[in-house]
Amino acid sequence: MHTILFIISGLLGYAVILGLCFLLEGKKSYISYGSKLFVPLWLVASLLNMYVGIVSTGYSIFEELPIFLVTFCFPTWIVVYIWKTLSIHNFPKF
Repeated sequence: MHTILFIISGLLGYAVILGLCFLLEGKKSYISYGSKLFVPLWLVASLLNMYVGIVSTGYSIFEELPIFLVTFCFPTWIVVYIWKTLSIHNFPKF
């Protein structure tokens, strides 16, 4: 349950970041700026979530690693999909 709430809070955080970027940057490229800002912040939040899981509950790194991958990769995949489909420009070529 904690994992699902963490993912939902991350997606809500992404919506807030998009709203702030829209207000500050305008319509031109707010999705691109918001996505570029969200991914590193979400990486830090996911690593902190993993750290708390290891320290407070006593799980090992190998037990927390799949949870970290789910909590980081699922919202990041959604963000990259939104960024790729809705952004006008500034999408990096992989």
